[in-house]
Amino acid sequence: MTDQVAAAPGPLDPISLGAAWITSAEHRATGVALPVLATVVDVPAGVRLATLHIATLGVLRATIDGRPVSSDVLEPGYADWRTEAEHVVWDVTALLPPGRHVLRLDLGGGMYRSLPDERRWVKVITDLGDIAVAAALELDGEPHTLTGGDWRATTGATLHSGFIGGEDYDARLEPSASTDGIAAWPRAVPAVVPAGLRLVAKATPPIRVVATLPAESITRVGKALVVDFGQNAAGWPVIELPADAHVRLRPAELLLEDGGVDVRTEGWGPVFHTVTTQQPMTWRPSYMYNGLRYLEVLGLDELDRDSVQLEVLAAAVPDASGFTSSDERLDAIWRITRHAIRSNMFSVFTDCPQREKLGYLEQIHLLHDLLVRTYACEPILDRMLELAIGAQRPDGSIGLYAPEWQEFPDPWRGDPNWGGTVVLLAHARHRATGDTAPLARSLEAMLRYTDFLLADRDPDGIARYGLGDFNGASVRKFRNVPLVSTATLHKLLRRTADAACLLGETATAERLLAAAEEVAMDFAREFCGRDGSIGGNGIAELVFALDAGLAPADTIDRIDEQIRAAGHVLDVGEVAMAFLVEQLATAGRHETLLGITRVTDAPSYGYMLAHGATTLTETWDGPTFGFSQNHFMNGAIATWFHEHIVGIRQRERTIGWEAPLIAPAPVGDLTHASGWYDAPGGRIAVEWRIDAGRFCLTGTARQATVRMPSGAEHAVTGAFDLQEPIDR
Repeated sequence: MTDQVAAAPGPLDPISLGAAWITSAEHRATGVALPVLATVVDVPAGVRLATLHIATLGVLRATIDGRPVSSDVLEPGYADWRTEAEHVVWDVTALLPPGRHVLRLDLGGGMYRSLPDERRWVKVITDLGDIAVAAALELDGEPHTLTGGDWRATTGATLHSGFIGGEDYDARLEPSASTDGIAAWPRAVPAVVPAGLRLVAKATPPIRVVATLPAESITRVGKALVVDFGQNAAGWPVIELPADAHVRLRPAELLLEDGGVDVRTEGWGPVFHTVTTQQPMTWRPSYMYNGLRYLEVLGLDELDRDSVQLEVLAAAVPDASGFTSSDERLDAIWRITRHAIRSNMFSVFTDCPQREKLGYLEQIHLLHDLLVRTYACEPILDRMLELAIGAQRPDGSIGLYAPEWQEFPDPWRGDPNWGGTVVLLAHARHRATGDTAPLARSLEAMLRYTDFLLADRDPDGIARYGLGDFNGASVRKFRNVPLVSTATLHKLLRRTADAACLLGETATAERLLAAAEEVAMDFAREFCGRDGSIGGNGIAELVFALDAGLAPADTIDRIDEQIRAAGHVLDVGEVAMAFLVEQLATAGRHETLLGITRVTDAPSYGYMLAHGATTLTETWDGPTFGFSQNHFMNGAIATWFHEHIVGIRQRERTIGWEAPLIAPAPVGDLTHASGWYDAPGGRIAVEWRIDAGRFCLTGTARQATVRMPSGAEHAVTGAFDLQEPIDR
């Protein structure tokens, strides 16, 4: 196998090289089995470089003589296929020595073609045209084999594939793919594709198998065998099957009391695979993946632990950081947060790897700093910003996810904290990189979006539409909607004004600031009492107002007091949680944040761990409630671990890591913490210990300011070793 290479700049996509979009007439006529296309390639002697350029409408699996052309899987990435599709380039020289070879392209529908299904769960409905491919094989820089009417096309052994619902595979229907066998296939036909479709080079990292989990146990429950992989993850169940078998496989994240699989979190409809074999074989899905920890196998009398495993899939990017401490609970929260991020890190950041797999927009700006300091995922975030801008509707509104293939009904069509990513993610990328390009690319979308929000308010100036402080414990959704939406509108106006000012659009900035002032007055009239109250004085209401600059700075004292009075139990949603952690950390309320991590007997991080969570769950009581067990949206606390307990962060009011700051917070009873981060200016590594009344700090940084717990600052370059007394 070979790996993906960077697509060449300019017009070197398969269509520009002369390829045509093709598909299988049999698939189109029956709509049953999925299309398989192939051709014979005659390779002369002396070829130094063979490159395969492919664009796909659907999901691709490419082989040469039965061998995968790459370790990249589930290509291509998400796109708004009404207007664009991605193309990739693979170096296939090693697979094409002189002689005759079969180039075969198997296709699935993915999210591009997702039709209603009475048998399985389907999240979104898309029907944009034929499942199709356009491919060009170049030999030493010259087009040699192009998709067209001389290719052969039939249907394969995969009878059905839903990107969420599962696959049906029957090995007895596998077509002969020898050079003589494909000659008997029907000819390929021109594909019907969206009008005006343009091709763009894929800019995000490829999806690959990044880990393999063995079966930890296999238990018989009634007629079924239940496999436990020990870790919730996104990926492929891989199973060795005997000849003449017919099995049904059901993924799950939870178990029922009797030990059977609890499939509620997989979707609001059945999710399963069926596999029929002819000879002994190893099977895995081809065109989709699951989110799972458990696998129910029905149809086998026995199954050896060595015969089943879970191949974990994710964007193939390196780790960007590490963290460890003297508190195992903090380390465990860090681990389950990382697992949840990895489970949702594909060509976009998805909300969950099972029931939806959509690129929801709020997570990527709320948790931007955590994402980039967990994995080197910046290209995914940059792509998502482009997709969010492209998802803007003619009236300026933006939905909850991008690409937006199907609009959700009210109240799920939009919210300022979701659509506002065109403002807030652009600012986050600017702050991280120091580059104004994200702001310049987004400014028009920011202006159209804030104009839409201003026009969409009620006559009294209050924005009453949205999801509010979404989620929390169980199903407490849509809380404090008018306060949250109005506060967020104020924030978006001010941040858009900041962008306009940085880009030299002074008049525009002044207009936005004037509008923000009007929103602030409307907010004060509607939500602020003469006694200093804000809304109902709940933690989330106070933190939204504080974050938006609509509450006095000492509001953090009221927030802190409420959290302590409640025994550090929080029932705030994902948006408030991100702001809460930031505000508490900035104010130095580290004891309060540590207390939040210590709760175990009520919905909380510790509650998740106490009930067996191996990834962050969608709700605080996730393991005891039937919602997704694999969301990273509540992961904000892990940002505090790294930026404050270890202490690696940017100095206040700086951009582009021009002034790295190392400022550890030895909070509570912690006696040790260490971590590292591959910051834009180079790796920063920190370790501190408390020993015999002294705070001992060592590490390395190309250049940074160290702020010791006493407040003393030191400029460091390279390795450093600092100590000072500490009173515990």
